[in-house]
Amino acid sequence: MKEFLRKIDKTIRNKIRVIIWKQWKTFWTRYNNLLKLGATKQNAWRTAGCRKGYQYVCHTATIQATITNEKLKISGLTQALILYSEIH
Repeated sequence: MKEFLRKIDKTIRNKIRVIIWKQWKTFWTRYNNLLKLGATKQNAWRTAGCRKGYQYVCHTATIQATITNEKLKISGLTQALILYSEIH
């Protein structure tokens, strides 16, 4: 059950990263937000200008390093495994 919940958590976090990336529609919005989250100028420029799909971009190192699990947790995303362990 724990491994199943880890996979679900991973999928949910990736989907949320995709939603965030879709909300930043334009190049300059993506670039500026990546800089605000701590990406270097070069990495932000490359990632914001990437023409690949949403899933591909959200699996890059720049997105993984800027939209971290801790930042998602601060914004209110709780892990299913933690909730499960509290109940059982």
